Amino acid sequence: MEDRIIEFEDAAETVLGLLGVPNLDPGRKVLNNPQVEYHFVTRIFVSVSKDYNKKEVLLSILSTFIKDIRDRNMSVQELVAEVRETLKYKYLIVMDDVWNTKAWEDLKDAFPDHNKGSRVLITTRQESVAKRVATKTDPYPWQLCSKKKLKNY
Repeated sequence: MEDRIIEFEDAAETVLGLLGVPNLDPGRKVLNNPQVEYHFVTRIFVSVSKDYNKKEVLLSILSTFIKDIRDRNMSVQELVAEVRETLKYKYLIVMDDVWNTKAWEDLKDAFPDHNKGSRVLITTRQESVAKRVATKTDPYPWQLCSKKKLKNY
């Protein structure tokens, strides 16, 4: 999975996960992999969830860089511009637990493509989301990987 993130040509990749399997968090596992840590200057984990709020997701991303960002009274458009400005270097954003394609459509403009190999990894339990976001390849079936790893738990 980590190799696929590093070598993937598109900016977005999806992981279709298992519902209700404890101790398996594909987004965090990828984000904390030493090979991934070395490859991406900036790595951010952001929970999107079923009832996400675009402004809160953007604030969560920015709070990684700007500690007092929540104290500022910024519009969603200003936050999008700030995220784009902040993500200057090669980055990996993990958007965890995405429930619908609207979340991706709402947020994708905040992630600049500087042709530096940046990636957005989207984890979801919804096959429709995984297929809609995946552009050139099928969603990575985390459940296949998970079933193999379950023997170790």
